[in-house]
Amino acid sequence: MPLFVPPTKIGKSEIIEWVKSGDVKNESPPRILFENDEVGFDHSIVRFSDGKKEAVMAHYKFKDGKVVFMETGATKLDG
Repeated sequence: MPLFVPPTKIGKSEIIEWVKSGDVKNESPPRILFENDEVGFDHSIVRFSDGKKEAVMAHYKFKDGKVVFMETGATKLDG
């Protein structure tokens, strides 16, 4: 079952466990498109353990130098 299917909300501990599982890997480092003291946006291409690929855009909100909110959107790159 895919983890990120709207309107799924997941917490910090679930994200950490999913990342540690090795299910998803960046094909290259994320490109930071914009960042200031309040928000940030990045873009990356990720590959899942089943071979599928997605383009992922992430939006971050910062407070006191820490990420306090993150939202992603993805587009499948498989035919």
